[in-house]
Amino acid sequence: MAPIIGKSARESIKPVWLRQASTLYKSKTEELVAASNMVSVLTQADSESASLTLCSIKKLRVWISGVYADALAPMLLARKTLQKQETDLLLPLSKAEKHLTSELTAFSERQRLLREELAKRDMDVILLGGIPESRSVEAVGSSPLYSRTTYAGRVDDLSALTLSVAAGILLSQPGIPPDVREFLLSRCRPTQQSSLTMLQPSAPEINALARALRNDLDLPGVSIVKNTTLVAK
Repeated sequence: MAPIIGKSARESIKPVWLRQASTLYKSKTEELVAASNMVSVLTQADSESASLTLCSIKKLRVWISGVYADALAPMLLARKTLQKQETDLLLPLSKAEKHLTSELTAFSERQRLLREELAKRDMDVILLGGIPESRSVEAVGSSPLYSRTTYAGRVDDLSALTLSVAAGILLSQPGIPPDVREFLLSRCRPTQQSSLTMLQPSAPEINALARALRNDLDLPGVSIVKNTTLVAK
């Protein structure tokens, strides 16, 4: 098998060559995969042979990954350039849009207050037995915008949310003593909305703890998953 070469040497390979490289290394890949499928390690010689095959597979994989990474590099650079151009074009437009929206919203609010004030005056005139003054649409003003309110939840106290969910789970279990039930209701404040779906485990934190503690990992509801792979020397 061809030896692994550095990035500087790989950079001389043109993307058009990838079609030939694909054909060449496809046959080498099929050869190594066929050899690995026939391996059955029973003796020391079998072990050494399997180790050599494994080493060849790893080298070929690293080489192929390097070739395609270098071939994709110009595309990634072009993507970054296009993204920067897009940002440079959209950012001023976004600022202008926010400015105009702010001005129109302020104007709409002033017009709303004016209409409320005029309506109040008209009502006072009616209560006094008079006839309200008729006004044109231009005099009262109208706004091209309308207000729309959206809602989102923000966790300000994770402990309180966790206690509420935990209390809801505990209270759903049979046999809870009255004093414990009273404590959970007053201290943890469970509601009908405090379901387990409000909480989500952190896989990165759990995996980092498992890597650090290994078999000593002790988290209720979490099991240890082992994945063993062979590493060539």
